[in-house]
Amino acid sequence: MSLLQCWIYEHFPRICKRGDRGAVPAHRPRACRWTAKHAVEGGLMAYRRRLDGLLLEDVVFTPYDDDRANHPFVSVSMFSGYLRCGGVSVPYLPERCLRQFGRIQCIPRDVPPMPDSVDWVWQSTMRSSVETFRRLYHVATFPGEVTADYYAWYISVSHPLILPPSTVAPSSPHTTVAAHAGPSSSAHAGIDPRDLRDRREAELAHRALNMVRPYSEIHDTMSELCRLYDD
Repeated sequence: MSLLQCWIYEHFPRICKRGDRGAVPAHRPRACRWTAKHAVEGGLMAYRRRLDGLLLEDVVFTPYDDDRANHPFVSVSMFSGYLRCGGVSVPYLPERCLRQFGRIQCIPRDVPPMPDSVDWVWQSTMRSSVETFRRLYHVATFPGEVTADYYAWYISVSHPLILPPSTVAPSSPHTTVAAHAGPSSSAHAGIDPRDLRDRREAELAHRALNMVRPYSEIHDTMSELCRLYDD
């Protein structure tokens, strides 16, 4: 079983089956807790639908908080910049996944250009970079908290859904036209337009739910609406 599988089991406990051995000895890696299970019935499409339907409460952003006695948090992980291993240099930007640090996610800065000397920047700015991280990014008051402008920005630069949306051809109420060309488009052929509309409404309802503060009145209302679509 790969380390990526263990990471998925920790952060997305509801999208796939997993075997849980329970607590592991302090001297052993936390990943030893998990064992792989058989794939979900429906294969890849089932996983894609589950990912598209994820709600805020389905994600565990900081699963290791209860294990800090055995695996303490390392402050250097808050460094933001470039890291080098041999001849390979890559950007390491924790501000792009602040919720995994228990912080309020905001719109991240653009990827900075690679410096002429990655080693020199690391040695000279590591400590100040960590302090800047602590100062700029506030601790979240609830899991998954984001700034008011974050989701609008995210939707504008990313692809919130994995499955491609489909549209109904204006000339025929019984014909669907895939919005994206490619093999996945055939999955929508022959589907009743009303089913596509209902699915789109459900997608928008789930997306809106992720944009509001948990435990608020509007969050409760949106949660009930999403449950109606899921039934």
